[in-house]
Amino acid sequence: MNLIFFSVKIILISGMLFSYYWLLLRNKKFHQYNRFYLLSIPVISICLPSLNIPVPGFDTHNQSTAIKILNVVAVRDWENVVIITPKNNFWHQLMNWQNISLIMFISIAVVLLFVFAKKLWYVKRISNRYPYTQIEEIKFFNTEEPGTPFSFLKNIFWNNQIDSNTEKGKQIFRHELFHVRQKHTADILFMEITGIIFWFNPFFYFIKKELKTVHEFLADQYAASETNSHDYAELLAMSAATNYHFHLANSFFNNQLKRRITMLTQFKNPHYGYISRLMALPLLFILVCAFAVKTIKPKNTQHIISVKSITAIIDAGHGGIYNGTIKNGVEEKNINLSIAKKIQQLGKEYNVNVVLTRDNDAAVGNANTLKEDLENRVNIATENKADIFISIHVNADAKPVSEKSGFEIVIPKNDDNANISKCILLASALAGELKNIYKTDEHLQCRERGVVVLDKNPVPSVLVECGYITNKDDATFISDPQNQDKIARKVLEGIVKYNVFNTDTTAYEYNSKKNQLLFRQKNGDAITVSAPAYILKMANGDSLVIKSTETNRNDTTPETAQAENKIFTKTEVEAQYPGGKDGWSLYLNRNLQYPAYAVKKEIKGLVVSQFIVDEEGNITDIKIIKSPAKSLSDETYRIIKNSGKWIPGTQNGKIVKSYKKQPILFVLDKQN
Repeated sequence: MNLIFFSVKIILISGMLFSYYWLLLRNKKFHQYNRFYLLSIPVISICLPSLNIPVPGFDTHNQSTAIKILNVVAVRDWENVVIITPKNNFWHQLMNWQNISLIMFISIAVVLLFVFAKKLWYVKRISNRYPYTQIEEIKFFNTEEPGTPFSFLKNIFWNNQIDSNTEKGKQIFRHELFHVRQKHTADILFMEITGIIFWFNPFFYFIKKELKTVHEFLADQYAASETNSHDYAELLAMSAATNYHFHLANSFFNNQLKRRITMLTQFKNPHYGYISRLMALPLLFILVCAFAVKTIKPKNTQHIISVKSITAIIDAGHGGIYNGTIKNGVEEKNINLSIAKKIQQLGKEYNVNVVLTRDNDAAVGNANTLKEDLENRVNIATENKADIFISIHVNADAKPVSEKSGFEIVIPKNDDNANISKCILLASALAGELKNIYKTDEHLQCRERGVVVLDKNPVPSVLVECGYITNKDDATFISDPQNQDKIARKVLEGIVKYNVFNTDTTAYEYNSKKNQLLFRQKNGDAITVSAPAYILKMANGDSLVIKSTETNRNDTTPETAQAENKIFTKTEVEAQYPGGKDGWSLYLNRNLQYPAYAVKKEIKGLVVSQFIVDEEGNITDIKIIKSPAKSLSDETYRIIKNSGKWIPGTQNGKIVKSYKKQPILFVLDKQN
């Protein structure tokens, strides 16, 4: 379909440019200008649709709705959806309209290429048949061929019936010599090749025809410059008796006799000529704007500002004797403090009052113990009547060099925390911003042992893990002062967006027994979110998956099964088909069959299956969770059962059983 649009654009552009030529430039005496104008039409019409010139547009997005929950849907870890359609016979698949169009396009192009090659062969044949005389860089062939004299590249094919020493012969020779020196054959070859490739564009044929005529105007003008124009016009009239000329070359006996004679005797009006030529510029500008310029959303060079001032406690993790992780001479406590200071430095620009728990390398409040240090951090939030609390840290892995990478957001563990809903919203806003500058895990974390500065905090609080110091790429990113500035700005933008949503929401309710979160907004809307897995979808297109690591003993879902032989739905290393996701998709697409009964009854829809990959890699306990018909369920069951051995998943370095889910979408296309 894109090729069709591309072709239509070529026709439209060339049609508009040629129409301008026909109305304002045709039969005017600025022949050299017309020559290059005509040659530029194919180039412009082919190139313009391919160009993408970005220009700033107008952003009408209302920032006041930056974070509003639109929808909440339950999620689980699924494989990619596989789409299955009935397998038609080979010819039925082959003879669709796209392939038919392609075959027709190639067939016509091949025919035109054959005709073009035949013309070239004719030139080659007569050049081998007749001897030639070298005149400087030009080969002069004296022939008996009909349609001569004509020129082709640096060759002039003469007719021996014309005496080159007569006045008539000299004028014709000058005419053909001009064609050779001005490389008019190259113009014709360019148009021939363009016409073969873009044969569907009729305007290219008209351009080629007009270009040949302009060539003759130029050659006639040169040949008549040393004689009387009327005498040369008389020569043209006398020579018009021939009815054949070689279309690939520049023949003296070209048609358009009346126009050629008119050009020789026409009075030139330079003033009118300048106007008509200059008018091409506005037309070109319009075409560029219409076909090459693409409006882009302007970058928001002016950051968003909180309408209502908000006080944020920014906690630089560790400090003093509590270094945190040290890797290759880089200390976590120093990176935390550097980012926290940048947040404070930029806070006024966002109307955010930033208070630091520490502004130097020391324990908070000159604490003597870690417990006292953490309690002092929490007390700062109470003393300053803070709205939110954000603790800045850097993550680390047990391995010296880790493949784990990216930012993570941690929320409080305590279900009874009255601010848990606001903590989730704050974490969502921060993750939504930070992911724009660096990889950020959309799954909110919840530490099993808890985090004191989060769980004991009287205000909404989250912890931001700014990458892994044990990962080379992460460590390089967070150590760069410019990137620390970016992190600070994204944290502040997340705070502002949280404040916007917090202003629009009148009530939050968290039910720890049902593990549900309820938002009530000023407009009366209420949205319930169910854990342990759910996704928040924002008005700006962002989405955030929230998963709790807490377990509910009343929950009978596979995620929280407390049986001795636990089956995991999420593992550190997922169970996978040999060959990975690509191999699994290839297996399904090659082996799944659309049941004939379902095709006959026009049954279609989504089938969702669940199965277990055990420690040996065997497939067990296959269940069809959702299906529109038994025939589709049976086919899905068959294909999963016959998939063979899998590579089992691992958790904490141990091979474990794990659940997998596979959605398969059965689709009937219009041909069926």
